[in-house]
Amino acid sequence: MRLLVVEDEQRLAAGLRKGLEAEGFAVDVVYNGTDALWMARENPFDAIVLDVMLPGANGYQVCRTLRSESNWTPILMLTAKVGVWDEVEGLDTGADDYLAKPFSYAVLVARLRALLRRGARPRPTVLEVAKENAALAGIAAQYRTIPGSAFDVDYGTGYDLVLLSNFLHHFNPETIHHLLTKVHAALGPGGRAVTVEFIPNDDRISPPDSATFSLVMLAATPAGDAYTFAELDKMFRDAGFRSSEKHALLPSPAHMVISRK
Repeated sequence: MRLLVVEDEQRLAAGLRKGLEAEGFAVDVVYNGTDALWMARENPFDAIVLDVMLPGANGYQVCRTLRSESNWTPILMLTAKVGVWDEVEGLDTGADDYLAKPFSYAVLVARLRALLRRGARPRPTVLEVAKENAALAGIAAQYRTIPGSAFDVDYGTGYDLVLLSNFLHHFNPETIHHLLTKVHAALGPGGRAVTVEFIPNDDRISPPDSATFSLVMLAATPAGDAYTFAELDKMFRDAGFRSSEKHALLPSPAHMVISRK
């Protein structure tokens, strides 16, 4: 079994190589995200151990890129970041498992063996799952997709509701304004936009999970952030919405924002 270890802490990388080789694995090591992408594209690995905070391209970007290229090599993310939404972000970008430092080496090996048993199976995209669910609900004839970028395509008009789920935090306010203006134009009279996000308080340091997620977005996206409700409310109003209200989605720390045209 051949593993790729991507870890910028060279002493830890050397320790992982030594231990995993003692377990019978063949191990290749790289120290940045750029080399990780090249190695994963050029070589058939059975699994990848991927740190998050890497030079070149961070672990989220590496994972997202590989999955977008239909590279389904099992990925175990290994990181010092311990917030709930750090783990959520890792799994949502396509990782198969997530292990926080400091970690038990025995647990690391056990999780790798579990990933190897599952293998590199293709995962259907969100849109494919939505299509299957529409068929199961008996509304397949009403299901359609619009190819292209959400920022460029013509949505059409007359929608009662537009759902923006875990999306806005990837972008800066100017980009969000452009998107929300398009959403507002696509909604019919009385239409609503429903946004699901991790929303920190105005102090930006609480609650802990949302505040930590904000740091993840600042580090892992070119211009994203976890926005406060006041910031989101202003963005929606600037795009033409008349009001927004926030609702907790317990037991999740996420919130739903309903914005009315």
